[in-house]
Amino acid sequence: MNSNHIILATKKLSRSYFIFSNQTSQLDCLDYNKISLLYVDIDNLSLVVPKKSISEGHHLSLYIFQNSKQLKTISAMPRDKSILKCDVINGIVGQTFPFDEDLLEIQITVNGKNNEFWNNMVSDIESKQEEVSNKFNKYRK
Repeated sequence: MNSNHIILATKKLSRSYFIFSNQTSQLDCLDYNKISLLYVDIDNLSLVVPKKSISEGHHLSLYIFQNSKQLKTISAMPRDKSILKCDVINGIVGQTFPFDEDLLEIQITVNGKNNEFWNNMVSDIESKQEEVSNKFNKYRK
């Protein structure tokens, strides 16, 4: 994506909900209302997450749900994560940045994923992003 693009990724754009397990600290972040996607490309993604839920260098497993129905019933991460009907992406947090008083932006390098799901998600978001950028470009000229 080049610098002329307007980055606009939201839950509505990605149509996904996220929770994660911090594999380094063995803590789970189930507050899906406070986790949102900011940016995604072929090998990385950026999320906004609650502060103190993860730090630079930590390994995480990101669970991606297509709706929030199942998430509303989860009070703790199950031991057998295969019962979660979702896609999983594994990665390492490269950098963190303060987002606001309660939230942190994290940049994740993806190192484990379902390639078909990941490629579809990236393509879907990029095509929607391209559409938004084209609309903004009409008014920039």
